[in-house]
Amino acid sequence: MEKFPYVIGQRAEIFHNGEWKKGEIINGYRFQDGIVTIRTDNGETIWCGEARKDLYKPITENLSAVTGRTEQCMKEKSKILECALEG
Repeated sequence: MEKFPYVIGQRAEIFHNGEWKKGEIINGYRFQDGIVTIRTDNGETIWCGEARKDLYKPITENLSAVTGRTEQCMKEKSKILECALEG
């Protein structure tokens, strides 16, 4: 189930005044009604309604890095477990 954009604290971008603004989803004006509000990295608060989903998106630039680290940790954990079972 896709939870974006309803996770407070999730990084997101909203298209505002001709540019994509990066920030974090906050519990802003009418959040329960589907109004998505972000606080940008420089402190600006921007909101966008549910009907304009084309104007906001999750920030996934670090997703592949996190996934890669998670996979590496799982491999290392597996090796440690194998070593413990052999000994």
